Amino acid sequence: MYQISSPQPLQLAGGGLRGNGTVTGVVENSGGVVAPGLSVGVMTISRDYIQGAGASLEIEIEGTGPAEFDHLFDYQSASLAGELHVLTGGG
Repeated sequence: MYQISSPQPLQLAGGGLRGNGTVTGVVENSGGVVAPGLSVGVMTISRDYIQGAGASLEIEIEGTGPAEFDHLFDYQSASLAGELHVLTGGG
């Protein structure tokens, strides 16, 4: 589990932010992949999540129970463009 804290926006122009953890600050994803969890899991962003047209959000769904799909918690606002990839049944 990670804990990232930054007074400046965390900028993803490529690569990815994956796993279980918390980002304290703004995440600006212009060309990377944001994927909560390692398999199914939880990612928390304490401020804004901004996803540009060249970026993607990857969500896994293993079932219908709360512990069977990814969660992305954003405590301020989310701006979503780009792609949503939904993975089922183990990827």
